[in-house]
This record gives sequence, structure tokens and C-alpha cells, in this order.
Amino acid sequence: MITRGEEDYLRTIYEIWIDVGEVHSVEVARRLGVSKPSVRKTLDVLERDGYVEPSHYGPVHLTEEGRAEGRRLHDRYVVIERFLAENLGVDKDLAAEEAHGIEHSISYDTGRRLEDYMRDHLRARDGARAGHEE
Repeated sequence: MITRGEEDYLRTIYEIWIDVGEVHSVEVARRLGVSKPSVRKTLDVLERDGYVEPSHYGPVHLTEEGRAEGRRLHDRYVVIERFLAENLGVDKDLAAEEAHGIEHSISYDTGRRLEDYMRDHLRARDGARAGHEE
């Protein structure tokens, strides 16, 4: 079972991979505000659990399972952040901070339901906007 901290690392690694294309432990440390030895320790755990490929000196590479889980974690975070900001009017910076805590507190099923809700809500909103533009 992946811990909250390991989820943070995995999501961050995935986001760096999306943003930059190549992930280095120093960038993971910078984004998470942790030491390089902490990154190495967690990478060893993520490697053992099959989320990252073995590499002690080069870039960090996600396995297929790591990419899938990283994407799921990223998507859940983004949906929560958008829900707070767009539906509840929470300040964007505060929404980002609070989404971080909430993402660890909800079940996979609740996260999926929230994603479905937001997708339907955005589709309805975009459809309403398109209708007014004609």
C-alpha cells in the first residue's frame, strides 16, 4: 500500500515528467522541499513497489504502472483543486493548498465520482456558453 508521502513523490515525479520530460531527483527535492537523501530513500521504496525503474545516478524513469498511478494522482489533485476554485470560489492558491490535503483523505471511489461530476459540470457549462455565443 502506497503511503501519503509516496503518493506526493509519485505525483510530483509524474508532473515533472509531463512538464520537462526528464526527471532528476534534485528537481523532485526542490518541488517537494525535501533533501536529496529523502528523495533517494523514497525512490528506493517506489522502485521496490514497481513504480520507478532502477537508477541510482541518472534520471528517474516511471514504469508503466508508475505513469498510470502518477496520472491518476495528478488528475485527482487537479479535479479537487478545480472543484474548490471553480465551484466554491476558493482562492486559487488556497484551493491548491487544500486540494493537497483533501486528495489524501478521499477514497478512490469518491475521487472518481468527483471527477465524473466535474467532467459533467464542465461539459454542461461549456455547452451553455456555446449556446449563448450563437
